[in-house]
Formats: sequence, C-alpha cells, structure tokens
Amino acid sequence: MENPPWREASSLIIASRLSLHDVVAKGKNLSTLMNSKAWNYTTRPNTSDYRILMVKRSGLSSFMANAYVFPGGLVEVADYSPLWWSVFNKLGITRGELMAFCSNIQGIRPPMVTTPITLKSKGALPNEDYLPADIALRIAALRETFEETGILLLTNPSLETTQEATTHTLLSQNIDIQTWQKRVHDDPYAFLDLCLECHMCPDIWSLYEWSDWLTPTSVGHRRYDTMFYLCCLPRQPDVLLDQGEVTIMKWVTPDEMLTNHFTNSIFLAPPQVYELSRMIPLQSYHELKNFAKKRETQGCDDLYPKEPDFEGIQKPIEFNHCLDELRASSKNLHRLEIRGPQCTAYCNITPSCGHLQPLTYKLNQPIVQSFL
Repeated sequence: MENPPWREASSLIIASRLSLHDVVAKGKNLSTLMNSKAWNYTTRPNTSDYRILMVKRSGLSSFMANAYVFPGGLVEVADYSPLWWSVFNKLGITRGELMAFCSNIQGIRPPMVTTPITLKSKGALPNEDYLPADIALRIAALRETFEETGILLLTNPSLETTQEATTHTLLSQNIDIQTWQKRVHDDPYAFLDLCLECHMCPDIWSLYEWSDWLTPTSVGHRRYDTMFYLCCLPRQPDVLLDQGEVTIMKWVTPDEMLTNHFTNSIFLAPPQVYELSRMIPLQSYHELKNFAKKRETQGCDDLYPKEPDFEGIQKPIEFNHCLDELRASSKNLHRLEIRGPQCTAYCNITPSCGHLQPLTYKLNQPIVQSFL
C-alpha cells in the first residue's frame, strides 16, 4: 500500500499512585466519597491519589507542536517482528499463552487491530509469523514511552511473586538508559536487543486497552489512528526526557491539567482533553486500575464510516448556527467543541464499550456528571 490515508500510533497513559507521605502532606481525605453530582472545579477538594504523566511536544514538531500529550508514537514493523516470539519464549511464555492474552477482549475491535495498515504500508513480508496487533501495539506504546521518557516497563514472570510487582522501571539498574534511548530511536529493532540484554520482555500485561482515536480530515495535514493504553504504576518512576520529541514533563491530576488548559497556561490536544475529562470521577488509584482492567474486555469504539473520506477531499459540512445554538438544539450529545486552542467535551449519553462519560469542563461553573 502506497501513501496510506493515515499512520498508526500507540500511546500510553501512565497513572502513578501517590505515596502515603504525599497524600498526608497534601491534606487529602481519600476516604470521603463525592456524593454530589454537581462539582465545581474551583471549590471541590482534589482527592485524587494518583498522578498522570504528561509530556510537552517540541515546538518544532510538525503535528500538535507545543501540545501536552501522553507519551507515545508511531507503530513500526519491528513491533510486529516474529523475533518477539523467541523473546517471550526465553522467559517461559508460550505462544499459546500470548494468544490467550489476545483473546481476552471479547468486544469491538477497531480496524487497526483487525487489519493493521502498518504491516501493509511499511514493506512487511508476506507469510511472515508476525505478532498479533494486540501485542504489537502494546510493544509500540512501551517502546515509544521508553524512547521519549526513559521509563522502561519490562517484566520477567519467573522473578515475580505478586501481580502488583510485575511492572519494573530499570533506571536504578546497571543500564545506560540514555544510550539505549538513542539506539531505540535510531532503530526500533534495538528494543528487542534491550529486552534480551535485560533478560526480560515488554510488560504487555500491565497495559489496559483504553480507547482508539483517528485524526479527522479537518485537523492538520497529517492523520493518525492511535490506540491509547492505560498503565497504573504503584510508584512514580524516574523520567529521563529525550529532549528531542518531548521537552517538558508534568505529573498532574486530570483536574489540574484541565484547569491549566482552560486558563490558557498550557495547550492540550483534543484527545487528551476528552480522556482526562472522563478520568475525573475515578478519584483513587485502585478505582482507576480496577475500572480499566474490567472495562477493556469490552473493546473500544469502531465507529468508522462505511465509506470514509480517506483523503479529506469532500467539502466539510457547514452549519448556519454557532456552537452554542447547535448544542442547544441537540438532544443527544457526544462531541468535542474546539474554539481556538481550547477544546471542551460534551456528552449526555452512555458511551459504548462500558466507558465513562467525559465531564464538561467550564471554569468556575458546576460540572454535572451522571454516574453510570
């Protein structure tokens, strides 16, 4: 396939639990449940006991320059490589176990899982024993996260005793993180070499499928089909930015990031606004992790048009009304409204695949959420 309509990417939402010391220091009262359905961002207590890692894209980026995003990047053929079978096998993880892992999701599967463009557009060889997309996309998210942030999430099941301990950050071990970041950046297959040297494999089990986002034809000159995964870490890992693709990082609550966005302190990409908006009701680390683990079996949306406008040739639909008028005339809302650099989520329906409604954020106004 030449000149595909979009490129495939994989992104990782990393949630890190606060230590008890940090919770007490910030005066959190995590045992108090939020019973009110009307919240106000400026008055309600921020009770989240976890933080989300956000990184700022370089101002030289050709897509979403200076935007705060979740770590991630393009999927490569290397992420599907048949060599990964032996990496897992060396640690006693059989092909059957990996295939069973892929079959865990019984719900909707998007096109980037069922018919990945990456293998068709990047010179993949026919009849090769490539990994299933559900594994390859997770490897891509882990590889890109390591490349951008130095966070290396690998595991060796034979060394683990508890589910909580399966995720590792290896910055404290005898590994030259910066050198490996450059090697992986220059050659995605180097991630295989890194795993073999560490006697570990990508910790695909700690990544929960969260959502799939396809760039609209009307946004920018490049389009991406991106799978978002969620990973919950019991401790905040050290970060070593590559200072190339990303330049700044923040560990923040969803509330804090949205507040910064709507006070024009930072620029958030629209998918990040939406995902942070629906994470707010999940105030505790364990609540977030349990929800993600349970929900992922239902898959994610595949609401692609039957006959998509791949190249954006068709004229966009135009309305003779302002956004406020269009919203007021709509009975069912599930949309993102973009006004300049700011993006707001509106939703009054139950999303598919067992997911949460995003909260509608408006600074200094009550936020109404219907709990599902």
